[in-house]
Amino acid sequence: ALVDYMGFRLTAMSLLPINRQTLVYGSANGGQTIFATEKRYNRLMAQAGRRLALASHVCGMYDDNTVRLWAAADIEGHVGTDGRFYLID
Repeated sequence: ALVDYMGFRLTAMSLLPINRQTLVYGSANGGQTIFATEKRYNRLMAQAGRRLALASHVCGMYDDNTVRLWAAADIEGHVGTDGRFYLID
């Protein structure tokens, strides 16, 4: 958010309770490693994909690391340290 206050301009951004260990869906390294490890998260992404008229597709650069996702492979889905679901990028 852009905040103007008494002649000062700030850019405010929230800090999310996520890190590399909380990644459960998508990829944080350009598709080299892709995750779809959390069943509930996978179901919610499938539900969102259907509502948006998207098809699931196989993602991955290598045969041993391919998964079926309902979003772009470089999206990041996290289960935060607070237990909530976050979708970024």
